[in-house]
Amino acid sequence: MHGCLSIGPARHEEFSRQGPDAISLRGGGWIDVRAILHNRHDLVRRLALADTPSLRSDAELVAEAYQHWGPECGAHLVGEWAYAACDTANRRRVLSRDAFGLAPLYYHQKNDRIWFSDSLTDLQARAGLPRHLDPVPLAQLGLGTKRDTRCFQRGAQAVPPAQALVVVQGGTIHRVRYWQPANVPEIRYASDGAYREAFLALYDEVVAAMLDGAGPVGIALSSGLDSASAAAIAAPQLALRGEPLRAFCWVPAPGAHALPMKGRNSNEWEGAEQVASHVGNIGLTRVSGYPDGVLAAVRRMLAVTDDLSNAIPGWGWYDSILRQAAADGVGTILTGDFGNHTISQERREVAVSPLRRIVRDARIKWRRQRREAIAHPRLLVRPDFVRRTLAGVPPADPELNALWRHARQPLRSLYNILHSGGAAETGQFAAALGMRLGMPALDRRLVEFCLGIPDDQIARGHETRRLIRHGFAGRLPDAILQSRERGLPGSDYALAVAAEGEAVRAILDSAGRSPIVRDALNLRWLERTAARMVADPEQLDAPAAGLLMRGVTYAMFLDSFDDVAPA
Repeated sequence: MHGCLSIGPARHEEFSRQGPDAISLRGGGWIDVRAILHNRHDLVRRLALADTPSLRSDAELVAEAYQHWGPECGAHLVGEWAYAACDTANRRRVLSRDAFGLAPLYYHQKNDRIWFSDSLTDLQARAGLPRHLDPVPLAQLGLGTKRDTRCFQRGAQAVPPAQALVVVQGGTIHRVRYWQPANVPEIRYASDGAYREAFLALYDEVVAAMLDGAGPVGIALSSGLDSASAAAIAAPQLALRGEPLRAFCWVPAPGAHALPMKGRNSNEWEGAEQVASHVGNIGLTRVSGYPDGVLAAVRRMLAVTDDLSNAIPGWGWYDSILRQAAADGVGTILTGDFGNHTISQERREVAVSPLRRIVRDARIKWRRQRREAIAHPRLLVRPDFVRRTLAGVPPADPELNALWRHARQPLRSLYNILHSGGAAETGQFAAALGMRLGMPALDRRLVEFCLGIPDDQIARGHETRRLIRHGFAGRLPDAILQSRERGLPGSDYALAVAAEGEAVRAILDSAGRSPIVRDALNLRWLERTAARMVADPEQLDAPAAGLLMRGVTYAMFLDSFDDVAPA
């Protein structure tokens, strides 16, 4: 989807340009929609439409919802969607996205027009934006995470998730916040069993909606509860249709030894096999290492998003799984992403006494400080660059920023998705390979359920993750349900990076000639770590390797900009 919205005087209405698939609005104007809805039947009922859901496309249902509820229609839409509306009857222009920003939508405001597109590269071309860097997102990443919806492309922004941007004549933008996680209603049932039954019924419904996509269905499967539970629901549903669930499990490359980390499972193949055997109707494929190297995977991901996040440097294993699934003809691939914030959240603080909580928090703080002394984002982006760049730059959304700062987990992680621009990246990677990506754990209905139930349904006594462990008793192996180990995808990452050591050093050497790179990044630390890696790959620990690769990714990405003047 792409187009241009005129925000000038009414006589300039003709300057608004709609995309080829835009839908006409009653009363005048149009709406351009990109949508995969997961609550079609419910939406048809609420809109009191006379025809059956199958007679309406997802885009047409979004158009009907907009005409019924206006910019607040997002509160009634579940799935991955984005739209741009030129609403002539109400003299407004509206840009909006789904609650977690799973569908991408970017915009650029220039004079009396707003250009929009679901592709950042396409937006740059249509709006005539020069390839110039906005240094603010880079400075924010130096603090660990992006703090607003700015893109690295100067002048471009992502439409914020869970909001509608309503533009009135003259260009004033009003934010309509149609959903936020702290305001979900409380959910109360009479017994533990009733909570589990309601959870499983909703989980079944969420996964079923995601199986209606095109082509064979696959899943990125590990030994963790998030992907395993999705597989335990999807496989039986597909069996009723006579179709298998194709599962893909990442493992270290043959001959590579993973660096051990306490409490982490570096090779999840055995657990994935247990899940496949116990559930049935699952064909399991082993995906080994990084077929053409970590650097090639990072370059592909940067080319797709044309933007940067701290997750991309460590997602080489994800790239391997998606490419294998696409090569095997998968049309829709499920993942367990973000499940630790929703369906398998621990709320461990509820399960310990106040005294033990204080001791535990002190230990966590000490371990974090010790780890950060070795590898921390502040070692990568120069503190003076961060201070200078962010000085006098207010939050783009002060209300949301305040909610994020004061929220406790899991709300803090969910707010982080909202204020940093959304969770569209993995879906963009899958779409570039011709697949749909489904994340059941980020379905808004499931999120609201997990946030709305009492804490003791998640943690009680010394038992955590009660909802999913009790709910899937018998449906998953006991060893999977009771395991306290966390997976470690990309566990041979440090050695994979070391194998490309000379290429890494060449990238850093080239980047060192860029003024913006010298000004922003701690090149001395990066070059010293790269030299140590080449001299003795076995001595490079996983945190240092991850931070090194993050710096290399920054350098590769910054090199794509035309302007190199210091920030």
